[in-house]
Amino acid sequence: MLLCIRLSCLLVTVLAPSACVGLDSSWVSAYNVVWNTTTADEKGSMPLGNGDVASNVWMENSTGDVLFYLAKSDAWDVNADLLKAGRVRIRYSPPLYTTGIKYKQTLDLLTGSVAIESNGYTVLLFVDSILNTFRVKTERSYGKEFSTTVSLEVWRTSPTEAAGSFCKTRYTFPDTVVDPLPDPFPQSVVWYHRNERENSTFWSDTLTLQGLSSLNKTFRNPLTNVTFGGIIRGTDLKRANGTTLTGTGLTKLDVAVTLQTLQVDSVDDWIFYTEKQSNSNPDVDTSFKQAADSWMKFWARSGVIINDTSGGEGTENDGYRISAQSVYQRFLDACDGRGKTPIKFNGQQFTLDVGKGPDYRDWGGGFWWQNTRQPYYNMLASGDLDLLRAVYPFYLDLLPLISNRTQIYFNHSGGFYPETMTLFGTYDNGGFGFGCEQKANHIPDNTYIRYHIVGSLELVFLLLDDYHFTQDKEIAERFLLPIAQVVLAYYDEHWPQKDPTTNKTVFFPAQSLETWQCRSVPAKVNDCVTNPTPDMAGLHAILPRMLQLSSSGLPVPASEHQRWQRMLNDLPDIPVGKDNHGIETVMPGEKLPPRSSNSENTELYTVHPFRLYTFDQSNEIVTLARNTYTSRRFPCNNGWCQDVMDAALLGLTQDAQKMVTDRAKASPPPGWRFTGFAAHYQDYEPNLDHLSTMRTAVHFMLVQWSSTNDTIFLFPSWPDTWDVTFKLYAPMKTVIEASCSGGQLKSLNVTPDARKKDVVLVNCKK
Repeated sequence: MLLCIRLSCLLVTVLAPSACVGLDSSWVSAYNVVWNTTTADEKGSMPLGNGDVASNVWMENSTGDVLFYLAKSDAWDVNADLLKAGRVRIRYSPPLYTTGIKYKQTLDLLTGSVAIESNGYTVLLFVDSILNTFRVKTERSYGKEFSTTVSLEVWRTSPTEAAGSFCKTRYTFPDTVVDPLPDPFPQSVVWYHRNERENSTFWSDTLTLQGLSSLNKTFRNPLTNVTFGGIIRGTDLKRANGTTLTGTGLTKLDVAVTLQTLQVDSVDDWIFYTEKQSNSNPDVDTSFKQAADSWMKFWARSGVIINDTSGGEGTENDGYRISAQSVYQRFLDACDGRGKTPIKFNGQQFTLDVGKGPDYRDWGGGFWWQNTRQPYYNMLASGDLDLLRAVYPFYLDLLPLISNRTQIYFNHSGGFYPETMTLFGTYDNGGFGFGCEQKANHIPDNTYIRYHIVGSLELVFLLLDDYHFTQDKEIAERFLLPIAQVVLAYYDEHWPQKDPTTNKTVFFPAQSLETWQCRSVPAKVNDCVTNPTPDMAGLHAILPRMLQLSSSGLPVPASEHQRWQRMLNDLPDIPVGKDNHGIETVMPGEKLPPRSSNSENTELYTVHPFRLYTFDQSNEIVTLARNTYTSRRFPCNNGWCQDVMDAALLGLTQDAQKMVTDRAKASPPPGWRFTGFAAHYQDYEPNLDHLSTMRTAVHFMLVQWSSTNDTIFLFPSWPDTWDVTFKLYAPMKTVIEASCSGGQLKSLNVTPDARKKDVVLVNCKK
């Protein structure tokens, strides 16, 4: 029995309007990172970015130099690997730092900047919020003069063998420093990396291997002629050589590094457009004001401030740590999440040289949905629509290729996004199978991803959530409907067979994530999966919601509505069985191979991501779901493991509290200083998933919503020992601002006012 209080009654007797307090942007300053000691190398870097350009910034204590990596979200090379754009070093004379000098370095989250104060210098570093320009402003106290050297450091100086080469040896090619510069040209350093046509065979070789060579004539090679790099300029700086600018007798300094990626026919075109962008940079103070205003608006959208009243002061308080780590991951997402492709799960744009160079990352340049998805789950609740919706065009633009692939492979309509996918929508070659010639069949060699396509349903579910939250019909028409139609058409037409007894669809051959695989070719029932639970849960969660769209005013074709209704009618039930103790639980699939091959609790996809089974369901469902959670085969609380989100959704407060706390306390990679950079875990450092999953769990602990009516649940799995003030978003354009202290609700503001009647208090009701 769900015990709760509907707040339309509580508000009248307990809360006055004056008790409702909101968050402005200043709340985030409590989590600024301040270092009073220096660092030896890049592992002591702080992150910066504007969503497209990202950077690691550090001060090298052996030299007193300021260094920063520059990364751009679309800096793809000929092998579809995401490379760094470059590295810059700024040297000061007298030096910024020598041993024994007082030092302070601050990551100011409110303005999205890093400030270094040492030896009379103040150095401010940030990324322009409008133009893709990294800015450095330097001043020295009392107008004292100084000299500087600004140098581009190039490490890609010759062809080197690329990781993950297939069919033939592939190379990462060198950068080019423009020297001499075209005449006339301002005092600048100009460099670029260009994917020359003769080297850009990765695209065509991939299509050939995967039996898609006919698409070479249909689609443009997305890698050929891609050119990325930048222009460095500075006030009163002169060009010393191709990579260096110098200045003397300075009292202040403004360095602007403008980055650009273009797919153009010639280098001259890239230089022309990049110089034009560089020339449009405003003065540094205007640029900083614009950037700071942008970050202030970002932080004013939402926030969660936790204080653990059971013990610990300041940064030693568990609540503070959870809030801080949540802030840091959100900051990283905002620094990196407004580009044309999803955030890279394996290091984001903040990879460092940990032995194989700054461009290297485990798992390469592809996108693994199970890992890529994690930050996007919490962006609706935090109101970060600009970050969430930045990825929609990427998946929309892949529809023609994935639809064509389905016609070529299976001669039916629809399409899917592979679990491990290239930049342009094919299987990642490591999963499909390396080789030079077209494979004899289109079945991937890698059994971990052979029939793993449930991420396609997750994307549709995420788009449905967007519409549920925002009621934005334009976004739904542009992205939800076309993507959903293609994905659901594939599920409909690819598995036409019916069970002769139940007349329900039989989904075979299939697999249940990476854990329950289909190893035999051709597939055998006793060595494969029939009716995998993640896919069944996805279809059960999606199809009813898609059917409701017809009555919402969206232009749903009648034929599609009929298709979805038929699919729902023919959909088999979620597989249920008994565990080793005879307790009824959800099963990973209706039929399974004899052994598992990975460590995912696939049966719990009924909880997260598809939210079929949550704490507010019937007693029978809640008992089934909690038993399934308790008997899960692979307990895990790091990286992409989702136990913590399952616990929060099932109202298991103690489990959720402990796992959130443990994630927040986890150390960064060995030697790394910024705690928001999560360790390697299953991916690469800094790991995208570890703190993203924690953030989503915290949101579910605070706010959940019904899938069948308009109810919003507050504090469904929130412990009384944690005081909290938060501002988050809920479905139907709703904003929730609330405060709970000592297990008592202290303030609540619900916007719009008409939604107050739908809010139900689950905990925090002493």
